[in-house]
Amino acid sequence: MDPLKKPPAKRPVPTVRTALGQVLGIRLTPDLRARVAEAATASGASDSAWLRQVALEALGVESPVDAASGRRVRVAPEDQIALATCVRDLGEATLSAQAGRTAEAVAAMERARQTIIPVILGFERRPS
Repeated sequence: MDPLKKPPAKRPVPTVRTALGQVLGIRLTPDLRARVAEAATASGASDSAWLRQVALEALGVESPVDAASGRRVRVAPEDQIALATCVRDLGEATLSAQAGRTAEAVAAMERARQTIIPVILGFERRPS
């Protein structure tokens, strides 16, 4: 081998292990790649999860392991803000309780409860 030429780059070793054991490298045209990305985004899944779901459906195969990484759970911005407020209220409740201010602690927990219940119920009503 010519010492002036660089050796081929090695693929990085994955650091996350999953039940999905095999990697299938697929070459796609830019147009097909864009269409896959668009379809995956529209369905709320990653590109690879969307392709796995399409393959499962096309082959008529049931595989809970392959299907498990399907749609991502999306949290609307207004729900993110509400949940962040709940975390703040719970932090305030903890500090108040530690300082012996039980009335303030209860009030903060009640505010968090009144905020979080409608958010959680809203998750249940959303289409999957």
